Amino acid sequence: MKKTLLLLSFLFISVAGFSQTYDNYKYNPLNPRGNDGYFLRNDVTQQIYITFEGTTRYIQTPATLDGLFVGAADHLIDVPPSVIATWPVGTAVSQDSGFVDYTPTGQFYLREGNLLRYITTPDVAQRYHFNLSIAVSKTSYAGYVLGSYITN
Repeated sequence: MKKTLLLLSFLFISVAGFSQTYDNYKYNPLNPRGNDGYFLRNDVTQQIYITFEGTTRYIQTPATLDGLFVGAADHLIDVPPSVIATWPVGTAVSQDSGFVDYTPTGQFYLREGNLLRYITTPDVAQRYHFNLSIAVSKTSYAGYVLGSYITN
């Protein structure tokens, strides 16, 4: 019985490909959009990416990883470069990123340079492990460009 279960497990893994479970999400490299909010580490180069809106976005520095995201280092999934290469590539996450708390409305925004993207729900912030405690309070949008909303 154990041999049969072991064989079935092996066959399932071989057919399903690499997968790992954490934080109530099932990571499947063949379904990028269903995997938003994961941190992938290239097991050859050690570069770290976040899966974000159906893309992989390279996180340029360890300080960016530790500052923008809560507990990211605890949620890394080591993957071969071939897995990362199957995903569409998004813009890298630079050290010129952060969060804005727009105090007149209490809305939080992801700031990338001078681009602000509204974080629509607490679930979105949690999915991406955003560290909103570093948000800078603002009372005006002056100097910023409002971008698309982050909805899932």
